[in-house]
Amino acid sequence: MCGGTREPVSKVAAEGGAPQPVTKLKKGEFSHRWPSFLPDGRHFLYFAQAWAGQPSDRDKTYIGSLDSAEERPLLSSSGPAIYAPPGYIVFVRERMLLAQRFDAKKLRLIGEPFPIAERIESFPQTTTAIFSVSDNGVLAYQRGENTSDLHLAWIDRNGKEIEAVTPPGDYAHPRLSHDGKRVAYDVSDPQNGLADIWTFDLVRRVPTRLTFEPENEVHPIWSPDDQSIVYGSAQPNGAFDLYRKSSTGAGAPERIYTSAALKFPMDWSADGKTIVFQSNDPFQRNNWDIIALSVDKGTAANVIASRFNEDAPQLSPDGHWLAYLSDLSGSLNLYIEPFPPTGAKYQVSTGGGFQPRWRRDGKELFYRTSDDRLVSVTVNATSQGLQISTPTPLFQIRLAAAAGSGGFQYDISPDGQKFLMNVSKIEGVKPITLVTNWTAELKR
Repeated sequence: MCGGTREPVSKVAAEGGAPQPVTKLKKGEFSHRWPSFLPDGRHFLYFAQAWAGQPSDRDKTYIGSLDSAEERPLLSSSGPAIYAPPGYIVFVRERMLLAQRFDAKKLRLIGEPFPIAERIESFPQTTTAIFSVSDNGVLAYQRGENTSDLHLAWIDRNGKEIEAVTPPGDYAHPRLSHDGKRVAYDVSDPQNGLADIWTFDLVRRVPTRLTFEPENEVHPIWSPDDQSIVYGSAQPNGAFDLYRKSSTGAGAPERIYTSAALKFPMDWSADGKTIVFQSNDPFQRNNWDIIALSVDKGTAANVIASRFNEDAPQLSPDGHWLAYLSDLSGSLNLYIEPFPPTGAKYQVSTGGGFQPRWRRDGKELFYRTSDDRLVSVTVNATSQGLQISTPTPLFQIRLAAAAGSGGFQYDISPDGQKFLMNVSKIEGVKPITLVTNWTAELKR
C-alpha cells in the first residue's frame, strides 16, 4: 500500500500491477499517506492531511478498509500512526510521541493517550516523524530540533559563523530586503504549529510580526522597493493564495491571486511587474510548475509546466534569466533558462542541486548540493548565451529547517560576502534512541 501528495492510499497486488485506490480525498484534503495494517490484515491506518484550519481539525489518522469504502476518524495526529502489540496506537502530535490503548477487534481507542517522548524529529511539510515500533517491544525514535536550537546567523564565505542575528526560534524561508537592513521569514508557533510572517530589523535588532490570521502564512518575498511583502496563505479549500501586505505591518493584507492550487511566491522581478511562484494544481497532473503573475493585471501564466517537478524559481537581478530546479533527469538539479523562456536551457548541477540564490549583481549563483555543501558558479551572459563556470564548493553547511519545513533556508548579503543562514546549535548526526520492552513503563 502507498499514498502521496494529491493522492489517496492505493493498494498493489503482491505480484505487481496497477495501483488501485482504497481511499478517497475529501474536500480540502491534500493527501492520504503513511498506511499501516492493523492485525486483521484487512483494515489499515492512514494519515489524512489538509492545509487549512487548526492542526487538530486538518490532520487526522483514519481507519480504512480493503473490503469497503468505510473510513472512520480515529485521532488527531501530526503524521504516521502505527499499531504496536499487544494493543496500542503509537503516533506523533505536535512533536510529542504518544501511545493510546486500542481494541484491535472492535477498532476503537481505549482511555486517553499518554506521552512516551518529547521533541520527536518531525517534518511537517511531508508529515514525516522519525520513530518505529517492532512486534517484540522495541521502540526507536530520534529527537528533533526546536526553538532552543535554531537561530539565524551570518556566515562568511569560508563557513565561519560571524554572529548570531536572531534569538532562538522556529525560523523558515529567510529573505533579506534589497537594502540588506531587514529580513523577512515565517516562524512557527511551537504550541499550534501554525506559521506567521515576521520581519527583523538587522540594525536595531527588533522583530515585527506582520500576519495574525489563524492560518499558515509562509514564504515571504520583498517588493523591489522593500515597501511590500507577498506571501502564501492557507485557504479553507486546502489551497494557498497569494497575499500582499505593507512591510511595516500597517493595514490589512490584500489578496492578489487566488486559485485552487498550492502556491508559494519565490521571487519578484526588479522592475516590479512580475512575481514568479511555484504551484501544484490538483486538477493538473503536472506536479510542481512555475507560474508568472502580472502584478498590474493580476493574471497568471505558465512559465515552465511539464510532467516533471519544476520549482524554486529565482530571477536574475536584471530579470533576463530564471534559475530553477527540475527533476527531469531523475533527480532534482539546477537549471537556468532565459526569461521569458525561448527554449534554451543550461544545466548547472549534475549531482543534485537545491535552494538557488543569485548574487545581487547577477554574476554569481549559489546553491546547496545533495551532500550539504554550499557551491558557487560564476555566470556570464554573452551574445552566444550563458557561460557558466565549473561549480566551486565554498564550505560544508549545517543548514537547518524549523521542524523540517524545507524550502529556502538562507539568503545572501547585498555584497555577496556573507550568508544569512538558518542554523542549529546541534552539530553532527543526531542519535537514535532505542527502548526495549517500552510498554513496561506504561504499567508503572
